[in-house]
Amino acid sequence: MTRFALRRLAGTVPLLLAISLLAFGLSTLTGENYFDRYKADKRHDPATVRMLERNARLDRPFLERWLHWLRGICFDVRVGRPRRTVAGFEEPDFESRYGVERVGLAQLLATPEDSTELRRSGRLVLPAGGAGVRLAPPRDALDLAGARAFAMSVRNPGKVVRRLEATFEAGARRASFPLDVEPGPWRTWEIPARAILARLGGDRPASLFFSAPGTGEFRIDDLAVVEDRLTVRAGAPDFGRSFEYDAPVWTLLRSGLGNSFLLAACALVFTWGVAIPSGILAAVHRNRAVDRIFSLLSFLGLSVPNFFLALLALALLVAIAGGGETLLPLRGAFSEEYVSLSLAGRVLDRARHLILPTLVLSAGSIAGLQRITRGNLLEVLRENYVLAARARGCPESRVVYGHALRNALNPLVSIFGTQFANLVSGAALCEIVFGYPGVGRLMLDATISKDLYVVMGGVLAGGVLLVLGNLVADVLLRALDPRIEDGFRRG
Repeated sequence: MTRFALRRLAGTVPLLLAISLLAFGLSTLTGENYFDRYKADKRHDPATVRMLERNARLDRPFLERWLHWLRGICFDVRVGRPRRTVAGFEEPDFESRYGVERVGLAQLLATPEDSTELRRSGRLVLPAGGAGVRLAPPRDALDLAGARAFAMSVRNPGKVVRRLEATFEAGARRASFPLDVEPGPWRTWEIPARAILARLGGDRPASLFFSAPGTGEFRIDDLAVVEDRLTVRAGAPDFGRSFEYDAPVWTLLRSGLGNSFLLAACALVFTWGVAIPSGILAAVHRNRAVDRIFSLLSFLGLSVPNFFLALLALALLVAIAGGGETLLPLRGAFSEEYVSLSLAGRVLDRARHLILPTLVLSAGSIAGLQRITRGNLLEVLRENYVLAARARGCPESRVVYGHALRNALNPLVSIFGTQFANLVSGAALCEIVFGYPGVGRLMLDATISKDLYVVMGGVLAGGVLLVLGNLVADVLLRALDPRIEDGFRRG
């Protein structure tokens, strides 16, 4: 059994990867992100917005962002060369910190996406034509001893290939490296550290001078020293950070998933506790009054939407209680005095808040499961071994509950996993109507605000619940019918 469970879990890894990739692609399909609202607001500093967007890696290609997020999910395993930031150009006092010296920058070209400042949207903007900028970073920032390369991001927004020169200065020594930057998106350039040190005679660079002969404009960002050694780091699973709440995604999901799981579990127990007995009664008393009543109720449950049932339940409770009071709580997962209650009082308080959402969430599931139970049991009762048992004089109760029911339940167990996952995902509407703090409500708010990593965390959690539910269903099915276990072994 353990080997079977491990094999099934290993087989679901590609499924979860595909789900996460599809969800990530759909979430970024519009090309918009959470920080677009601040870009359109003139009250926000473009450099700060740019810094936040870059820290969230929203300016990177789609596949790179997905792989970075996936790496965090896989216990945050990081293999690569450490990078030591030299300058990011987002600091408000960066000119004084880095000893900025301008050469030929009296006239700056204005562009639609940036302001006419040296530091525009968190980038160093360098107009060509004899212009230059000298940076003198803090001590040891340009220490290249034991480093692999000096890296920086460069973009040429023009239409022709232009040359940018990066010159490392150590006293009277100079080491210039020309870069022919083609027009297009941002590109990462790496200058070998050994070449820089060789030209400087082994001295440590004290300053860095950027110049752009010719015409045009360059934009420079992310100056960093790349170490030569490879490192492997591993940490706890990291689902990312919420933009809206400025908190780890798992911290937000943990509370919401717990509440949604509790609601779905209560709905599942209530659904099976009502649907199975009612389906058996309807099958045993076929075409009688009991069967017709249950059939009518099941058709009503399948026909009426859950949101209408929720609103109807709210109106009914208010009408019965009168005076603005209600018989059951209508909002939240617990009362305001929950903390001061005893253990028994807390359990009772949570139960009172769960009654109404559970009834509404279970309505459609009870109707569908009851019809399936009735149909399966009627089909099994027509089998030859059932007719033979009756011919031998077995009591009807033993024929139904001892022989037919076990085989009739096999198809029901197979849909257990998907039904539980559907209850978790379908609870979103009930959570919104009843103000229940579950993951569905959190996902809706995150989708509206384009809080990407919260959405991805919720989608992945739903996929994991679906996988675990199906695994539990398979294990229960093999426990009910040993022939299925033999079939798995032969396969």
